Amino acid sequence: MKTILITSLLFAVSSPAAQFLVTFDTTAILGNSGAVEIQFNPAVFPGAYQPGAVTVTAFELGAGSLGSISSGPDGGASGTLPGPLVILNSDFYNGVVYNVTTFGSSASLLVDFTGLAYTASGQTDLTTFSVTLIGSSSITAVADLLGDSQLDVSFSDPGVNFSEVPEPATFALMALGLAAAVALRRRS
Repeated sequence: MKTILITSLLFAVSSPAAQFLVTFDTTAILGNSGAVEIQFNPAVFPGAYQPGAVTVTAFELGAGSLGSISSGPDGGASGTLPGPLVILNSDFYNGVVYNVTTFGSSASLLVDFTGLAYTASGQTDLTTFSVTLIGSSSITAVADLLGDSQLDVSFSDPGVNFSEVPEPATFALMALGLAAAVALRRRS
């Protein structure tokens, strides 16, 4: 009984990850030049929205080539790609636009969401994170932060995937819980 109690407690302490891997199939704009626009904006400004931040890291264009900043950073955006690029939802428009010399066949980035815009429950005025790859056509990833550590990615274009990435602390707590269970098992 002690084993089950301790293991359950350690698993309960580990919180869900707020980091996501976002991947794009960019074969439709392969070889095109264009732009990448990244935004993190509240639904209403000024208004009663929850504060939050997004951190973009590990931005890659596959075999493509990222150019210089075309516009921004604006509002609550700071940093550069490939990252870290930190954007707060502190103004009406918060983002940055980069030139792209050439798009490869894929693109990817890691995204960390923090703050009440991601975690608070009962939100009505949502914050939206979006990444648009603009070539001869555009491909957009959209994540509405619903609160309660939930995202709505249903408005993203086909070929865009959001995958949750467990935090290293989650694995450490799981290992600690298993080690404690084994230790208690050996004692009894």
